[in-house]
Amino acid sequence: MRLTQDQIRKYKVELSRWYSPSEMIDCADTLMDKLGVTDLFSQPGIEFVREAWIAGHFGKQRHAKFVRWIAEERPDFSLQFSDGNTENYELVEADAPDRRRGNEYKHAASGGHPLRNASIVQWATPQMTLKIIQAAVNRKTTRAEKLQRQGIPYPSETRLLIYLNIGDSEVHQREIENIFSQAVEPARRWFSSIWIFWQMRIYEV
Repeated sequence: MRLTQDQIRKYKVELSRWYSPSEMIDCADTLMDKLGVTDLFSQPGIEFVREAWIAGHFGKQRHAKFVRWIAEERPDFSLQFSDGNTENYELVEADAPDRRRGNEYKHAASGGHPLRNASIVQWATPQMTLKIIQAAVNRKTTRAEKLQRQGIPYPSETRLLIYLNIGDSEVHQREIENIFSQAVEPARRWFSSIWIFWQMRIYEV
């Protein structure tokens, strides 16, 4: 089910509130179920739903007390901890550049395959992963440089979360983990810390 513009505005307001990580995940899951996987990945302008889902899961693994998606241009989301400290994050997804997930799900559905069992994940190799992460990092560093030239740089304590949306059969897991630090090197100038969220595991790199 595609969302109307009024619904998009409504849900953006809702997700901009502070929630516990579990509540944020529940909100995002409810929206994802309403959309269905085909529209989730094909309707323009609803990337915020996945961003909220990622923020919720990341916040849960960081043991944050609260999390909120941010509707303004930046940052993308914030975590708040029991001691009152708040962390602000820019979020970027790292995925194969020619991947079209909406088409993948449509193809799986037309073939009569249950979507949860659809073979749509491209297994990663270390070299592939290095290029994919570097491409995502390049998008963020290019934006950081542009903002710097405009005199409105990211605040000094802005952090970066890279959601690595590439599968792995665990054959190359350790090798892939070992390239993380190299892959994010250009972003260290612009962000106070860098995290990778991959297969429900988080890495500070």
